[in-house]
Amino acid sequence: MKTRHNSISWRLPLLAALAACESPTGVPLPAGAVRFTPPSVYRQWWTLTEQCSGRQGSFDAVSWYVVPDSVTLPGTNGFNGEWYSAGDRIVLAGGEDGISTGDLVRHEMLHAILRGGGHPRDMFVGRCGGVVVCAAECLSDGGPAPPPDPAARSEPASTLDVTVDVVPDAPGAATWDGYLMMIVHAHNPENYPVLAQRGGFGYELRGPGGTVRYNLPAEVPEETRFAAGGTKSFIFDFHVTGQLGNRYHITPDTWTFNGSYGGVPAASPPTVTVSP
Repeated sequence: MKTRHNSISWRLPLLAALAACESPTGVPLPAGAVRFTPPSVYRQWWTLTEQCSGRQGSFDAVSWYVVPDSVTLPGTNGFNGEWYSAGDRIVLAGGEDGISTGDLVRHEMLHAILRGGGHPRDMFVGRCGGVVVCAAECLSDGGPAPPPDPAARSEPASTLDVTVDVVPDAPGAATWDGYLMMIVHAHNPENYPVLAQRGGFGYELRGPGGTVRYNLPAEVPEETRFAAGGTKSFIFDFHVTGQLGNRYHITPDTWTFNGSYGGVPAASPPTVTVSP
């Protein structure tokens, strides 16, 4: 039997449709918001957000809401998610499986952990870049990027070592409610700071039934700046479903998870079986 080969390429930037913010005290929840029980992976995402921010918060204090079938939250400026300080509530737009968009969810988690509005650039881009999404209003709100290190040397992306981790080790529907993370790392092995001539994280998933590619160009200059011996990472989140429909879905199969930075792929990408 001949295997049908499907190749799906996504090269979509994180647009304003992934915007998110904090809502002031006393503002009512968006129309149609209903409470939901967060999947178990949310606790893992919360821990990651605590780690990148260097702050701690109470996951159990947060109440979770979703507006089903909505692409953006009604009554907002096109936001996909909001943290409400009153009652410590997070509301997500439910369209396109919104509760599975880990980078957006972690953005709202960061608001809850920081206990404040605004988007301080050192947190949303500097410390937690690659963990939370920060685009459009988030970037403008956070102010300009800091100046680059004058000692940094301009180097091709091939100077960096690219590796990939898949978490958990044996992903499938029975673990973390079917969620998994592909974490791509770009490491500067040099003893001097490097300014990568080309940035952007991406992946290529190769399986018996086809290949799926996704490339995300560098949106901020900080992503191309590496301290001596420094590492930058980017999390690609997946949810095990019965179809490949968008960036956040993956089907049960045996996949080779090949990540890249600046178009340079990992030298030894892992092959992992995703169970139904």
